[in-house]
Amino acid sequence: MTSDEQRLLTIATMYSGVYEGGLAALTQMCVVEGSALPDDTPPVSAFEEALTLLEICVEKWSTPRPSDRMTVFIGCRARAGAKIEPLARLDGTARNGLSGASVTCEDGPVVNAVSVRYLPDDDTATIVLKILSVLVREH
Repeated sequence: MTSDEQRLLTIATMYSGVYEGGLAALTQMCVVEGSALPDDTPPVSAFEEALTLLEICVEKWSTPRPSDRMTVFIGCRARAGAKIEPLARLDGTARNGLSGASVTCEDGPVVNAVSVRYLPDDDTATIVLKILSVLVREH
């Protein structure tokens, strides 16, 4: 990719519900898209970049509150309007202050990831941020 092209990481869609091979049964809650690649430092993983984007999102905006089950797609596109290339899918739960998730990567196995505590006022992006924080720290 040349320096004048913009690569966009897409935390494409945080959905309420369980992914079962199609999007018809899911309710889209939000989309976070942008680039958070550091200058003059070694490259970061897509999960680290997604973590940075979510930190910015959580600091500035609120997202809907989660249902008990959620599905989050993380992908990348070469430029605005291009097709999203999938990187990972996070299948999560959020019940009674405890959230857990498994992550299916496009190029690897399922990571039965994490269990994190969340606060009653946490929105979906905040919970996903907490999940990704543990995932990045542990892997």
